[in-house]
Parts: sequence; structure tokens; C-alpha cells
Amino acid sequence: MGDELDITLNDEGSKVTYTLVGNLTTISGPYLKDEVAKLGDDVKDIDLEINGLDYIAESGFDLLQEIDGELKAKGGKLTLLHPNEFVADIIDDLDLKSVFTVVE
Repeated sequence: MGDELDITLNDEGSKVTYTLVGNLTTISGPYLKDEVAKLGDDVKDIDLEINGLDYIAESGFDLLQEIDGELKAKGGKLTLLHPNEFVADIIDDLDLKSVFTVVE
């Protein structure tokens, strides 16, 4: 399993959408963290289109929780969009719908 992660940004002002394709792991996670860090303080909501993720490591979910916490502190939120069956099963197994907003 590789650590490749392609990140595409669609900036809509106070809300941005990242499309993630590949694997969100300990190795690739910092690239997403760096991309989010580049956003201005006016960005309060981030959508992650995660249909193209093949794998999310535990460290990837930890990173998503960290990003979500930072956004909530600013009055915003992180939304996970369209998880594929594999990722949706992990979200369900770990009961992460209580943590994240997930749009199927």
C-alpha cells in the first residue's frame, strides 16, 4: 500500500473543498495538514471529497479530528463527502459519525 495522496483544492471563499485521491497515512497526512495551514483565518468550513481514498490509517483519522477541532474553534466544521464503501465501513466501525459530519 503506497503513501501517495493527491490533493485538489476548490476555493469558494469562506468554504473550501479538497478532493483527496489515494491514501491518507502517517506519511501523506502532513501534506494535507500543510495545505489546510495555508488557508486564511476566514475559512471556517472545509469539505473533503473522500470518494477517491483507497485507505485511511488511524493517523489519518487523527489528523481529520485535529482539523475539525481547529475549525470548530472558529465556529466552522469539517464535512466528509461521499466516502466509498471501504472508507464508509471504517467510519461506521469506529463510530466516527458522532465525530464528523458525513454526507453519503
